Amino acid sequence: MQRAITLLLITLACGYGAALLGLWWQQDGLIFPRRVNTLNYTPNPLVNDYQIINLTLPDGTLQQVIQSPRRLPPSPTLVMAFAGNAHDVGGMVLWLRHMVFPSNTVVIGAPYRGYPSAFTPMQTGSPTQANTLADATALTHWAQHTFAPLRTLLVGYSLGSAVAAHTALTAPVSGTVLITPFTSMADLATAQYPFLLAPLVRPLLKHPFPSLQWVGAGTTSVTLIGAGNDGLIPPSHLPKLVSAAQGRVALSAVLEGTTHGGALDDVRLPEILQNAMVAP
Repeated sequence: MQRAITLLLITLACGYGAALLGLWWQQDGLIFPRRVNTLNYTPNPLVNDYQIINLTLPDGTLQQVIQSPRRLPPSPTLVMAFAGNAHDVGGMVLWLRHMVFPSNTVVIGAPYRGYPSAFTPMQTGSPTQANTLADATALTHWAQHTFAPLRTLLVGYSLGSAVAAHTALTAPVSGTVLITPFTSMADLATAQYPFLLAPLVRPLLKHPFPSLQWVGAGTTSVTLIGAGNDGLIPPSHLPKLVSAAQGRVALSAVLEGTTHGGALDDVRLPEILQNAMVAP
């Protein structure tokens, strides 16, 4: 009997180890699938009002930046767009500029390394947490220097919410909007795979994206928006992020009836973002 129990425990341990190894092996593709979905919105006559700028990053990598509009308004507000890991940043830039902030703004976004967009080919390199965060900071600094905005608002969706939360620590910004944010990749992994133990998962993650830590370390206002029917991010993440923000929350809202992928299509979202624009 004892031998049978020992063999069972060994089998379970081997199976558990194999599961951890499999997730470790696949994590790059799970976190950075390098494909994008388009953002659906009503065609706008100004939809072609954008330009592509070739920017050389500090490490010499060429990044293609999407700017809308082409002609800058006087004393603009700068809106930095950070897309999800399977979301088209080009569509996000145009949606923010023409459907949410139609006047006196310039919206800037860029595909992550190894990603395409609706307006740019596949970018060079491979995405990692380190270069995604470094590129976002460099892009924001470049945009602030180039456009001399009166204020800067960061808008991040899904994975981009973690990128925005970190960028708020590395660049002078007026506020941050996090749409369908999560607390960390470890928390997401253990929610998606309940048999995994968080203390064992965290050391294996190459891209931990600890958003809760970054939100807690921030000093400017933050707007947090969840999706009521989010099948990816558990509802417990939003209140934890609100608590971590320590009284800096300009607005916290849940888009009831909306899925994770449908958050940017929700008709209630533009008004929330417009309110975030004027939040202190």
